[in-house]
Amino acid sequence: MKILFFKPLSVAAFLGASLIVLGCVSVSTPATSGPSFSLAPGATPTVPPVVTLSPTLAPGATLPPGATVPPITAEPHLTAPPVTDPPVTSPPTAEPTPTSEHPNWPVGAIEPKAAVDHVGQNMTVCGNVNATNWVFAEKGHPTWLNLGPAYPNHKFSAVIWGEQRREWPLNGKPDVVYLGRQICVTGVIEAYQTWTQIDNVSKADIQVIQ
Repeated sequence: MKILFFKPLSVAAFLGASLIVLGCVSVSTPATSGPSFSLAPGATPTVPPVVTLSPTLAPGATLPPGATVPPITAEPHLTAPPVTDPPVTSPPTAEPTPTSEHPNWPVGAIEPKAAVDHVGQNMTVCGNVNATNWVFAEKGHPTWLNLGPAYPNHKFSAVIWGEQRREWPLNGKPDVVYLGRQICVTGVIEAYQTWTQIDNVSKADIQVIQ
């Protein structure tokens, strides 16, 4: 068996061999992340605009440097128009009456004793019927309605003749239904003996008050 022996290298040979090995290994430096920017001579750097974020941020989120959050402006609340009370209207004014003693009488009505001052005028006379009389035996079959005191002291009479009397039903003739009632009679006032009267009274000429 043959044993091989290597001669020891000199210092110069050892250094030379080391340089050869180091030349084959390249040392690389880590590259920096992100693009690199270079400015032309005399150029002014451009600063990107400030980022404005939404007022609402996710939990744990932070704002980058230079970022601002705009103020939150609440929408105005809608207000209902003011409620105003309806206008107050006064009740209708009642029609004027001749006197406060007879509020149910028609406007312009007069009492039986005042009829003498209105002879020849178309007036309305109101009063209580204190006496009635149907004179069938007399020509024309008149019915007398005496307003005020009874005959012969009465001041006013309404005369219904047989032709007009037919306007009333058989069970409601004027000498019966008006006795003791307060009525108003409308027509032309005329003088007769010691009293005044309205002649040829029809059913439409009489208004029952009470």
